[in-house]
Amino acid sequence: MKNNRLKIIKSILATTVVFIAIIVLCMGFSRYSKRYYSQGEFEDWVITVNDYAPYTGTLYDESYKGFVYGDKITLQKMITLPKDQDICVLRFFSRHFAEQIYVNNELVYENGLDSIEKGRAVGNHYAMAPLETDKDFCYITIVLTVGDYKSRALPYVYIENGFETTEHFNIDIFVDMIIAAIMVVIGVSMLFIKIVNKNFTKEYRKGIWIGAFALCVAGWTFCNYGILQTVVHNVYITYFITEISLFMMPIPMMLFINEYQLPSMKKKIYSILIAMFIVFNIITFTLEVTGIYSYTYFVPLYQMMTIVAIVYSIIMLFGGVKDNVDNIYLLVGVVYFGLSCLYDLARSYYHSSEKVFNFTQSVVPVGAFMFFASMVIFYANGVAKMFYRDAEQKMLFKLAYTDALTNLANRAKCEEYAKEIDEDKENTYAVISLDLNGLKYVNDTYGHVDGDSFIIGFAEILIAAFGKEKDSFIGRMGGDEFIVILKNCEPKKIQGLINNMNGMMHQINKEKSTENKFIFSAAYGVSIRTLEDTRKLWKVYEEADARMYECKKYQRDRLGIRVR
Repeated sequence: MKNNRLKIIKSILATTVVFIAIIVLCMGFSRYSKRYYSQGEFEDWVITVNDYAPYTGTLYDESYKGFVYGDKITLQKMITLPKDQDICVLRFFSRHFAEQIYVNNELVYENGLDSIEKGRAVGNHYAMAPLETDKDFCYITIVLTVGDYKSRALPYVYIENGFETTEHFNIDIFVDMIIAAIMVVIGVSMLFIKIVNKNFTKEYRKGIWIGAFALCVAGWTFCNYGILQTVVHNVYITYFITEISLFMMPIPMMLFINEYQLPSMKKKIYSILIAMFIVFNIITFTLEVTGIYSYTYFVPLYQMMTIVAIVYSIIMLFGGVKDNVDNIYLLVGVVYFGLSCLYDLARSYYHSSEKVFNFTQSVVPVGAFMFFASMVIFYANGVAKMFYRDAEQKMLFKLAYTDALTNLANRAKCEEYAKEIDEDKENTYAVISLDLNGLKYVNDTYGHVDGDSFIIGFAEILIAAFGKEKDSFIGRMGGDEFIVILKNCEPKKIQGLINNMNGMMHQINKEKSTENKFIFSAAYGVSIRTLEDTRKLWKVYEEADARMYECKKYQRDRLGIRVR
């Protein structure tokens, strides 16, 4: 009990340190990059909404919330260009707008209008428009078309050096980009391995949920931070990936947790929650693809369901720690994931109009990464235990069914195999009973150590003679008695294998005739159970054993076979 408490405390402290360290790292990169950002052009824009009378305002004014799908907002301003920048660009991060940007009445950038014309929503995207002019000022016109059903804020505009903007943007989102890249690599690898191996057992199925969760987090991170938009310019595709990744994210998380829970009423309720998420995703996906409703209509419902799922997951895992202390890994991961989601939700609702527009304040990728790491640790721990358990079972099986001296099947294994053969009515079986000549003489004359070497040597001869035959079975019945069982082997071939065995023994005796303490020879008897034969295998063995004794008598009385 004391060790469990110590393990829990260590796990909480370690994960807390890692979580805080990553957050501090994110803040450090963000603060460093923002030192080089130019001052945003937020003030004194001439704003026109749906061709109504224009007025002068700021981009972060609260009154600009609540646009509806398809609204036209025109932003106009005369901007003085920095003298120390050779390549100026207009930078902005758009939240569900299609844009047309004019510089001195010339169109220089356009994005997202085709999606809106088809009735589709437009997602978040990062964009830069070139400002090419030989003058130190330019007249900027930005025509925005609302591509969301409840957009909350206008994009904020910065005039910056083009090269530096890209560099500083990459620094700003460096940690999130690394997290997403790691999750893509691990997620794809795990799914690929599971699919190729076609191993969908319960233990290995958990790896699929890890891979699916990783890809959901990676897809959302790449799109939400504008990383994917730098190479994919279709804003609907990036919006679609963002929303479907977000909506799918809780499902593999809950499926993974559910795999480890003991049957109970809590698990049944949890399974119902999972089913609700799956149905919810099917409905929203269908409505989005058919163009009836956008994902964005269902975001509040999704947020509520996600909070319920995370809270219920914490409750389940908290109770599960008593049954399995390793659940602490998942519990801590879910807690940090939940805290990051709640923080991001609060930031989204209560700080959407902040003057310093900054998407990098979201900590969801960090919280998701913490839960992902806890899943991997928990899964790896379970797989390691499974392999240890399997190895232990194989070792016990080997001890129970293997002769310790020769590594052949022991008598218990022979009896198990005989039961299997008794059930098989479709194949013939030949039983060979063998007795090593002279073991008692070797034990009495040279000792049991040499006697054991004598037995081991004979076992190696049996393996060399019969082991290559398909479906052959070789066992030691005890002492100097051995058994060979051959499946569907013709009598002529059986005799050939026996002759091969005798030839091996003769060759060994000939090569070591001067230093050998013992001579290899064996008596044998053969009995075959045909398809029409209804005898049990041990009856067949008794017949082979009786013939073996006849052979031994013949070897002694007629052939004069003796041991040294």
